[in-house]
Amino acid sequence: MKKVDDNLKEKEEDPFITILKSYTLELTKSKAASKKFLVDIGVMTKKGNLKKNYRALANIPSGVDIPSGVDSASQVDA
Repeated sequence: MKKVDDNLKEKEEDPFITILKSYTLELTKSKAASKKFLVDIGVMTKKGNLKKNYRALANIPSGVDIPSGVDSASQVDA
């Protein structure tokens, strides 16, 4: 049997998840919307280049896990 706190937490998360899903749909409707979001949060420059802190992540092959505690940017620059 669930605690009362658990039931309240689930009810609070549901609207939040719904909002996130709708926001994701808005951001992925067009390249322009996606780019604007990435520029606004500081991942990409207005010219479309990745900012320095994110460049190393673009060079990681798919399927490769980054060990926790490893700063991938420092590994690439070294």
